[in-house]
Amino acid sequence: MLCEKCRKFFPPGYVFNYNPKTKEPVNGNLCVFCHLRVDEIIEGTEKVKKTDVVKEYDVFLKKLSENKKSVIEGFKKKDG
Repeated sequence: MLCEKCRKFFPPGYVFNYNPKTKEPVNGNLCVFCHLRVDEIIEGTEKVKKTDVVKEYDVFLKKLSENKKSVIEGFKKKDG
């Protein structure tokens, strides 16, 4: 999902239309990093950096797109 403030794409669970601390609604969708105005958060016992989350999700989306293309090509060859 796209954060409307930093304009980065994040996986599910990182973008909210409410403040994750207070649960109050906000205008638009903001990532947890922009809500908290930080570059890293703690998840369990790990520090998670915003840049790492964005980078890993970008890699995931590219792989997903490549897989989709290969499946479509496979169907075209089968039918054609």
